[in-house]
Amino acid sequence: MGHSAIRRHHMERIKQLARRIERRLWPNREITDRQVGIRANTRCMCSKECCGNPRRHFGTLTRQEIRANEEEDFES
Repeated sequence: MGHSAIRRHHMERIKQLARRIERRLWPNREITDRQVGIRANTRCMCSKECCGNPRRHFGTLTRQEIRANEEEDFES
């Protein structure tokens, strides 16, 4: 399998996952190929404060940064 074929294979696999996610979130809505493509390329639904980076919206640390700081304090 060439490089392009593998890339197409993975994109199709990701689009299938995105289609399943769309169906679970909105079971009664018709899902277009465009919506599936958008979901496949951007997994996050929006960039508002409920879904986005807390550092950008609230000036706080992310969960990963908090956990890393706690581990660092624990090791010291």
